[in-house]
Amino acid sequence: MSPKRYTVPYQRIIETPLTIVGEKVEEKQQFVSDLHKKSQKLEDALAAAKKLTSQRHSMLLQLRACFIRAQDFAERLKSSEQELQIHKEKLLSKA
Repeated sequence: MSPKRYTVPYQRIIETPLTIVGEKVEEKQQFVSDLHKKSQKLEDALAAAKKLTSQRHSMLLQLRACFIRAQDFAERLKSSEQELQIHKEKLLSKA
């Protein structure tokens, strides 16, 4: 008795699973590529946020310094006004 011959060639039986595997590999590669793009966008957004935070921190420090100077000037002004009032009262009392 001779061995049976299949109607579907052996090569076709192997090609079908390989084609499916190849398609799945391509899908996964596309998925990884998309994730990489999203990751890059997130990294860029993070870098921009860090830069903005740094700029705002610097501005806040400058604002704080200005506020402290304004407080100092306000205290000096009050002290000068009090001193002026004392001199005014002395002059008025002499007259």
